[in-house]
Amino acid sequence: MAMIYPLGPFYAQPMRMRPRAPLVQLGSTQETAYPYRSGRCVVIRLGRRALAFGMWTGQAESEDLAMALAVNARVDDDMFDDDGGLNERFERHLARRNVARSVSLIEDEWKIVSALDLLADYADEDAYDDEEDV
Repeated sequence: MAMIYPLGPFYAQPMRMRPRAPLVQLGSTQETAYPYRSGRCVVIRLGRRALAFGMWTGQAESEDLAMALAVNARVDDDMFDDDGGLNERFERHLARRNVARSVSLIEDEWKIVSALDLLADYADEDAYDDEEDV
């Protein structure tokens, strides 16, 4: 995790940059650890290093939301439950993706996905019920 130096409502953050990056650019910061603050900043490049000087502008409600914002994921209202946690169907979706990345055979993927009941989102869809149409 990048070191951030809080200065009241402002912050400073050292970072590494590509040598050909712009000398000055606008940026943003999203903390993925509590208190999950977000901010806007000006990044000044000094060789391969840079300093970001910014102001905190908001705060995410949960770690899941902070992580989604940190990777610029599309965030829909239905992604999160009332407590701010990630809804089960999105957790299953992420788990399916991780399984797909970690196995080499499709048969192994199906065994794991079926054993963990990760296809519950598709139980009502016709595409998975009719094998005759394939």
